[in-house]
Amino acid sequence: MTRKADLLAGKVALVTGGAQGLGRAIVDGFAAAGARGLLFDLLPADDSLPAGWSFERGDVGKEDDVISAVARARAEFGRLDVAVANAGIVPPWHDTETVDLAEWDRVFAVNARGVMATIKHAVPLMKQQGGSIVAMGSTNSWIGH
Repeated sequence: MTRKADLLAGKVALVTGGAQGLGRAIVDGFAAAGARGLLFDLLPADDSLPAGWSFERGDVGKEDDVISAVARARAEFGRLDVAVANAGIVPPWHDTETVDLAEWDRVFAVNARGVMATIKHAVPLMKQQGGSIVAMGSTNSWIGH
């Protein structure tokens, strides 16, 4: 029988938006299950990273930052088994006629393009041994406001 602490033993993960909230809970849960990996976020991670985990500061809305994070995962761990595209932003609600299009562009850069960039650049590293991609979404993925 596999124990929870062994479930992800030897696996390497990349978690975007992993510095706080749900992303940090994912990092901590993966670590408790035996995984190591890279936490990637714009926000600084606190000093209490789980053993075997590193922090890379960057923006999923910028493809070069995603490329750097995946390259660091390759250099540091030599493989990637799980990519969790968790980073996302929710702007303040606006009436349609007051939507700030620069803000709209930023939301799409992170919430849509950032997910695709994460997948695009994680897949080549995952092809070595297979892997899993988890693309997170909020209730706003299902119901528009």
